[in-house]
Amino acid sequence: MRWATAPVNRDERQLVGLCLGELVEQDHPVRYFDELLNELDWSIWEEKYEGNGQPPIHPKLVAGTILYCLTIGARSGRQMEDATRNRTDVQWFLSMRSIDHTTFSVFRKRFSEELKDLSKQLKVVALRRLGGSGNTLAVDGTFIRAKSDRHSSKTAEQLQKAVVAIGNEIESILAEIEELEEKEELKRELNDLRERLARKERELEQTKYALEKGRARDEKKQKKGAVRVPTGDPDAKVQKNKDGGFAPNHHAVIGVDVDSGVVLDEEVLGEEGEAEALQPMVERCSQAFGGPDSVLADGSFSSGENLKALSDTGIEAFIPQKYEGGCRLAERDDPSQPLPSEIVARLSRYGNRFTSEAFLYVPEEDCWYCPTGQALPKYRTMNNSGHNRCVTKVEYKARDCSACPLRSACIQSTKPKATRTISRDEYANLRSDAAKRLKSAEGSATYRRRAPAVEGVFGTIKNAMAIRHFYFRGLEAVRSEWRWICAAYNLKKLLRHATAATRQFYPSQHHSRSLTNLFAFFRTKTRTSSSGSLRLDMSLGTLNWSRLAPGCG
Repeated sequence: MRWATAPVNRDERQLVGLCLGELVEQDHPVRYFDELLNELDWSIWEEKYEGNGQPPIHPKLVAGTILYCLTIGARSGRQMEDATRNRTDVQWFLSMRSIDHTTFSVFRKRFSEELKDLSKQLKVVALRRLGGSGNTLAVDGTFIRAKSDRHSSKTAEQLQKAVVAIGNEIESILAEIEELEEKEELKRELNDLRERLARKERELEQTKYALEKGRARDEKKQKKGAVRVPTGDPDAKVQKNKDGGFAPNHHAVIGVDVDSGVVLDEEVLGEEGEAEALQPMVERCSQAFGGPDSVLADGSFSSGENLKALSDTGIEAFIPQKYEGGCRLAERDDPSQPLPSEIVARLSRYGNRFTSEAFLYVPEEDCWYCPTGQALPKYRTMNNSGHNRCVTKVEYKARDCSACPLRSACIQSTKPKATRTISRDEYANLRSDAAKRLKSAEGSATYRRRAPAVEGVFGTIKNAMAIRHFYFRGLEAVRSEWRWICAAYNLKKLLRHATAATRQFYPSQHHSRSLTNLFAFFRTKTRTSSSGSLRLDMSLGTLNWSRLAPGCG
């Protein structure tokens, strides 16, 4: 069979007019990405440049490259640098400029504050173009691996010993430096010692910071055993991973608009828990986007303070609660009547003792009823202080439990006059209202929208964007990195939406995308590495093409 001859000889020089625009399709996402960035305000970024020396690359191009590379899974500075040299879409965006990895790394840290304004602009655009309203906010958190080795985690006692050991090493180095300063011929050794001293001083400062974290967490921890602090990143915490084992993690939290899937707020928690992060997040969303009308969150975000703050601002809380006023098994028409024995056997217990969910609260009487039908009227009001807050509690107490047939399952004390008590704090009515709201058909349907909204974001970030760990250390640096990641996620949603809408105008170009990308791949490889191209050509020549030959005309 006669095969088609090559139109070009590989060893002959060619005069080819290269046009980047011809290598990037009209419906390529990077074109829409470039248009979108041109609509944003970059003035506060530009103010950081002094104008001395060589003309700098505009911050829109550097920030845009970082965000675009994050959407395609290129996270590190070296991956981004490689993309500027080998990816046609990135080269088109930068007009063949090349940016090194150090510039990307420094830029991400330098413009962490300016990123807040850019992120807000992107969120406003995303809400408008994706049909979001910001009225329903879904909140959730996830653990993302910190840049620290699990095996380097130490307790406060171990860190204290490390501080003493590093201090002794510093004293030894200072003594050596003092001896060498008198000898001019040993300047090289002296410089090496000074560099070693600087490293040890930084290590000492980091270890002291980790020691402070360890002591503070030991005081806060309720369980026995010392807390282990990651020495590589003391702001991280050793947490249990879903895929097994323990590792240093940062706790990342997001607030997502349920209607559009746009991330409206993002945060990385320090020492506070998820419940403490809810109010600040809602306040930021309220100031930036007019505020949500309803908040959807899981039970870890539930607290009396949160329910009161949301209620005071007219926001409906769809957050699971422990059923206030007794579990459904304790409900009956006449609370003074005892429960059947088969229901009593199924009531909630902690060990062998009935929990408060086995009792029924009657709001009209402000009174509790036990499983045998005995009343627990209001006994006293107390103010409990703890964790920098004061909570008012009402205690309810039974009059006489000496002859109760369920006494052994209700009262721990062996004293004959001991009676059962139940306390109810000032937020109990709010918890009860939230539980009833969530139990309704409308509330249940609303709450079911939470998981797809937030879990979809985490799934895209961890799988499609290949982000399962942070590159930076320290809480503020990690917060900035998380802000870059969430901004890139919003951009990814915008690009997906715009590409789907644009392809109907350029259908033929969509079908030829794979061939164009293949051509760009060969063109780039040939231009950047002749030896690599030779190896690729040789490997293709070793394949067996005979099975394809009969189908060729």
